Amino acid sequence: MVASSVLTELRVRARLLWGLMIAVLAGVVGRSAWVWWNRSPAELIAHHISAESPAVHGEVPQFSLADQNGRRVTLNTFKGHVWIADFIFTSCGGQCPMMTAQMTRLQAKLPKDIRLASFSVDPERDTPAVLAQYAKAHGAEEGRWLFLTGPQQELYRLSQGGFRLAVEPSGGSPAEPIIHSVRLVLIDRQARIRGYYDGSEDQSVQRLLRDTKVVWRETTK
Repeated sequence: MVASSVLTELRVRARLLWGLMIAVLAGVVGRSAWVWWNRSPAELIAHHISAESPAVHGEVPQFSLADQNGRRVTLNTFKGHVWIADFIFTSCGGQCPMMTAQMTRLQAKLPKDIRLASFSVDPERDTPAVLAQYAKAHGAEEGRWLFLTGPQQELYRLSQGGFRLAVEPSGGSPAEPIIHSVRLVLIDRQARIRGYYDGSEDQSVQRLLRDTKVVWRETTK
């Protein structure tokens, strides 16, 4: 009887011990999850979620253009910043609205010191005033998301020779008469191209978000 009573007591103690351990573990996991989900964007961006840094695909050449406020913008404007670029035009009824929507989402999800730049491939129509209206309509943050225009020759040289993105002034569809790339481009703080991402695919844009975090981390060490 005594042995049976002792055995029963040991079993009860074992159950209590296991219950306590499970409760402690659940508390630790719960606390970790709470901390993760309540991190600030800067803290999330600093978390190294990929061991692999995106490869370097070239460098952005010097340029001199005007933004939506008529101010001169050069490559030095982006010095010290990680930034994302695309090539669009405001009257486009094809892929451009989708690309701009992706850039709007990126603006909301990334820290304030990461810049965005949308280069017009239709500079004859996309004057600074037109770009200013377009920027306002899409919630572009002042001084952070720039819409750039200038001589067509320079913009096409920049697209084709600098960013290595296709552009043709004609031959497209009625909704999108100018042929241009739908890729978003990631550039690091040394003006090096670190990746190309299909703006029409959410999965590719998610990869852009991930790679931006990696590049931001490596350039702030």
